[in-house]
Amino acid sequence: MILNKQLDDYKLLPVMKTFINSIALPDKYWITPSNNHQSNKWMEKFNQKLTQNIKLIQLRSKTKINNNFIQQLHNKCKQHNIQLLLNTVNKTFNEAYCDGWNLTTAEMLKFKKRPCTNNKLLGVSTHNLTEALKAQIIGADFVIISPVQATKTHPKLLPLGWDNAKEVVNTLNIPVYFLGGMRLQDLKKTQQLGAQGIAGVSTF
Repeated sequence: MILNKQLDDYKLLPVMKTFINSIALPDKYWITPSNNHQSNKWMEKFNQKLTQNIKLIQLRSKTKINNNFIQQLHNKCKQHNIQLLLNTVNKTFNEAYCDGWNLTTAEMLKFKKRPCTNNKLLGVSTHNLTEALKAQIIGADFVIISPVQATKTHPKLLPLGWDNAKEVVNTLNIPVYFLGGMRLQDLKKTQQLGAQGIAGVSTF
């Protein structure tokens, strides 16, 4: 009887974690511009978000960023009760100066299991249902699905559309953010479809 109870408790753990994440995660996920870090314009934009009711930020960069700079950003975030996730090329999943990581699709496909501890957040950027399911299998806390609508930054990418994005939400057991052509006025519709909220670089 004790063993059966332990097994039942173990099965409940992922369900409870998903439930807690769906409550704790905000409805807006801001992604920083991916270049010109430390420039006056970039820092001005980052500092603005600290006071605009943004509670989850992805630090995105396609080049290596100085660790001291990242730590300074994390300290700023902590002062405003904001969680900072790293989507950087030099992440090791051992950084103490962040609240978690966001994997690109290519990075996610290299893993068979969660690359970080459970006390940190793990998000994954995906572009279809198959990728989103893979992210869930390796233990992601949430996924971003994109592009839901046409975007100016990637005009050649065929948008998924609301119906396909909704299918991802309905199939997965973890929170889903919609990205791509999102506007603040799309937040209500997104949540009506069951998604956690919206993500974007210039949306907010």
